[in-house]
Amino acid sequence: MGTYRSVVRAVGIIDAPQARQSRKPDHSLLRLIARAQRFRDLILQGDGTSITELARLSSITPSYFTRIVHLSFLAPDITAAILDGRQPLELSALKLSLAKLPRDWSEQRRELGFG
Repeated sequence: MGTYRSVVRAVGIIDAPQARQSRKPDHSLLRLIARAQRFRDLILQGDGTSITELARLSSITPSYFTRIVHLSFLAPDITAAILDGRQPLELSALKLSLAKLPRDWSEQRRELGFG
């Protein structure tokens, strides 16, 4: 993960206007991001296994699986900000998990309160 953060820092990370620099990362958001990456990995390694089957194997609904896996496509600077605890104060795991995020990273930033 160190290389990822270094690359993101080299390109420039945005800061949420209301973020507190001294905040600790939100564990609920961290779990959500980790789950999204895990679900994405399941798809990539699934040898054509359907979303329905992957969700069943994970003991969740296909709808939840799909909603969460979309979070693995967050803008890298948004993910880095969440990992560092620099997300907007109003961004919760529930809000993020229910968000219908656009594919465009600048629109994601705007919708999630990153500027």
